[in-house]
Amino acid sequence: MLRFYLRQTVSKDGGAEVLCSPAGLITESDCGPVRRKVLATGVLSRAVTIPASELQVYLNSLPRLLTEHHDITLSGTNSDIVYVKDFHGYGSLSFHANNLGDCVFTRGFTLKNCSAPVIMEKLKWELGSNIPYGESCVYCSTSEVMARECSFTGYVSPNGGQVGRAATTVNRGCCDLWDCKFHNFEMVINCFGAGHIDIIETELGGEYGGSKYGVFTDLGGVAMLSDKVPATLGSGGNVTRNGGVIIQGGKFI
Repeated sequence: MLRFYLRQTVSKDGGAEVLCSPAGLITESDCGPVRRKVLATGVLSRAVTIPASELQVYLNSLPRLLTEHHDITLSGTNSDIVYVKDFHGYGSLSFHANNLGDCVFTRGFTLKNCSAPVIMEKLKWELGSNIPYGESCVYCSTSEVMARECSFTGYVSPNGGQVGRAATTVNRGCCDLWDCKFHNFEMVINCFGAGHIDIIETELGGEYGGSKYGVFTDLGGVAMLSDKVPATLGSGGNVTRNGGVIIQGGKFI
């Protein structure tokens, strides 16, 4: 924090004189590096390879307001929640593994208040028995995430009940899931409070099965399914309420 003092004197003829301590002035050497970053026409790209267990530490070390393009290759297992919060700027965050199964998460990703887009590829989630009720592999609030060729698996309790969700969006969060696998969830996707989720299949296709509910939309949540996607995502059915909608092929379902 910078603190400096001003003394203002107003004369009878309406003129004003302001005296400012030089200690409160920012010099060119202070603001020049910041100005150059703000006015830069290109965005730097950085590529790293780290164990999944060290991802949170790495994210905590990054600047938030001038996000660059970060290409992060992950391997191994992470059994803690990953928080991705308040990343802004013209860059992006890309998390991927070289092969599906190289990187496994047993707890969820929480994304909040990020204007920089988040990209995921070939990551695998296998929720464990320690997850609390309602936990999602990907929880997205006021952010945008795109996942390609990822695998999401919920937890089946000893009594046979399914636990967890693959993806939840709230507060206008947006999530695109391309050619992904979904198995054994209480509900596969949850679009709540104007959250938006697209499930898209290309020629690669997806996998579905073993879930209690497929799509759950509430309070203006919107789910959009491409033509090849099963309408209930291989589950026992969908739920829509309070203005939530599910759209496939241009039609409400």
